[in-house]
Amino acid sequence: MQTQDHIGQENLHKVVFHAGWEPETRTTHQEDGSIWWSPGDSIALFVWPENGTGFNKYGLKADCEEPSSKTDFVGMIGEGDGPYYAFSPYKNAISQCVFNIPSVQYAPKGTFSPEQMVSFAHSNDNHLTFYNAFSGIKFSVTHEGITKIVFKNRENSEPISGNMRIQFWNSFPENPGVIPEYSGVSNTLTVYPAEGKYFMPGEYYFASLRPGTTSLFISMYTETQVATIGLYTRWLERSKVVALREIDKNLTFKDIDNCSYATLGGNLLPTGIEKDAITEVVFHTSSDVTTDMIVPGSIPYYVSIGYYDIEYTPVYFEMVGSTAHFYTKAERYRMAGPECISFTDWHELKSVDLSMFNTEQVNDFQYMFENCINLESVDLSSFDTSNGLRFWGMFERCKKLKKLNISNFSSRSATPDLAPFNGIFNNCHSLVSLDLGDLDIIGSVNHSMFCFARNSRNCAVRCNAKTRDALCKPESRLGSYENYITWVLPGEEMPNLEPYQFDYYSTDYSKDKTFRVLQNASAGNGINIVLIGDGYSDRMINDGSYDSDMTTAMNAIFKDEPYASFRNYFNVYEVYAVSENELTGESNTALGSYIGGMDSQNGAVAYYDDYYIDKYASLPDENIDETCVVVILNQEAGYIAGVATPGCYMRGDDVYDISDYAKGGSVAMICRKIGDSFPYVVAHEFGHGFAKLGDEYCVFEGNMEDWEIEEYLRLANNYGW
Repeated sequence: MQTQDHIGQENLHKVVFHAGWEPETRTTHQEDGSIWWSPGDSIALFVWPENGTGFNKYGLKADCEEPSSKTDFVGMIGEGDGPYYAFSPYKNAISQCVFNIPSVQYAPKGTFSPEQMVSFAHSNDNHLTFYNAFSGIKFSVTHEGITKIVFKNRENSEPISGNMRIQFWNSFPENPGVIPEYSGVSNTLTVYPAEGKYFMPGEYYFASLRPGTTSLFISMYTETQVATIGLYTRWLERSKVVALREIDKNLTFKDIDNCSYATLGGNLLPTGIEKDAITEVVFHTSSDVTTDMIVPGSIPYYVSIGYYDIEYTPVYFEMVGSTAHFYTKAERYRMAGPECISFTDWHELKSVDLSMFNTEQVNDFQYMFENCINLESVDLSSFDTSNGLRFWGMFERCKKLKKLNISNFSSRSATPDLAPFNGIFNNCHSLVSLDLGDLDIIGSVNHSMFCFARNSRNCAVRCNAKTRDALCKPESRLGSYENYITWVLPGEEMPNLEPYQFDYYSTDYSKDKTFRVLQNASAGNGINIVLIGDGYSDRMINDGSYDSDMTTAMNAIFKDEPYASFRNYFNVYEVYAVSENELTGESNTALGSYIGGMDSQNGAVAYYDDYYIDKYASLPDENIDETCVVVILNQEAGYIAGVATPGCYMRGDDVYDISDYAKGGSVAMICRKIGDSFPYVVAHEFGHGFAKLGDEYCVFEGNMEDWEIEEYLRLANNYGW
């Protein structure tokens, strides 16, 4: 419906509307938190005219002579009937449903200004009850000389200021919705002090913004410097005030950065670009290059779905060979946060330079490079992690990364109860140089530093004495592996070390990623079994050891019933995987697999690289959704000799589909060096993987409770077993 500001005095008549405040509207002005009308206050009244085509807007003024909780508003309006819509103050009203939360606000001490106090009313008669249309933030500062404070939402959040719409029909008046309009909105809110040039330390000021779920970062500016803090995702309730006391306390002010920025977050790759085709990433700045592909993560979410006219700087994408190029006219990049941009599962990525990124908005750096199993070089020298809360698994399974410098990292915002550095170096086999600087990781005991100390057997770690003491505590699991670490204090030169050299390294990879058929099915459609070895060098393949072990494993599977009678229903493939050397778990083997001991919390310690399992197992047949993959590890058994992951791996699995219990692919892993028990363990783990069987010895040895047995039987009966 159209809205018209009424111009002229023809056919107007005087009206009096009686106005008060709903009790829930308690955010300013009076000592008890209530709102009173002031002399000269004006409201916008929207009236549907007789025989009209849209609402007319009229201005009414308060007739109170001193502040009052109730007053009459008097003015001239044209002919028309209710319902009536009203907004206060007059200048913030746009239509009968649309109002404006200013993107620039001037905050007095201790209260909201009238311009910040946007309120609405809806009535069928001349009695108006006003409700707040905004959420409030109450804040104070500790530093002198702060001239302005800028609130900015993350790019995946709704706009926080500008034109907003009241949904009067949505459970009004108990819960009227407040949503951004289609235009005239903003991601930012800038607040200046109403009195004087600076915010006064210790005084409280207020800002009004859109209610709803938001995730903010807040920047405090002096004339020459700025400090920024992130406010993690939270719900801002309409008419309620969130208190942020001393928001600049303990923050470090830096010189104002006048660079232009392109913001990146979320998806880095345009549709059709496969991450595993990328070996190198290059971020270009101050570039005039444009392409027909814009990076999705550079487009604010509400722009991407076509709603809002928010300004942004696009980032363009181009693939040249196996190198991904990102181009922007901006001088630097900024991560939108609260999560960092992610390279998780970029398996073939070898190098990336992120030294042109600003990360002060980011709260979560977790899993940023998880499973970058070929990453050899990464530059994070510009990272500001002072607002970082979590770094879980940030470099997990970066198996080829030899040197890492995160001396510029800060854990200022991280708290011990979050265990912020859990697993950060998990399965980093090759690290020989780690520079922590003064980074405090005292709050984490499961940082997995022991992983690279154990595997490289020759590494240098630079950190302060306090952090070293924390890393060497018994609960950190570093233990005797500390003997492999050369400790270096900040400021001292890092030594040039090389990882432990094994006795033998493969040179002939000609058979890698080839396969041979051990058996073709002569009945049925053919059920695929794939056998792969890990930790086998080229010499073990050339001398026949690999073939012998795979054949032994195949015969073990079909030795007993019912597999013996149904053997002719199976295809069996042997896939060759050439590993660099002959020691699983402590080197970069072809499949990255390992079977270890027992963890008191997580059970059997066993893992494999699903990316490479998938890559090798799909060589004979790309459709491996139902395939059981049997991996033979060239290692001795620790606490356990084998392990299986039934029904929870491979593409297309649905482990909750009870129509077929044996549905879904699986991986069974067995240690090779276990003597005469090897065939029996193969058969046992294949039973887990292929048929999804439980451990039969648990019943016979009395290790299962009666209720557990009954539960197994109940599940089995679902499938007619």
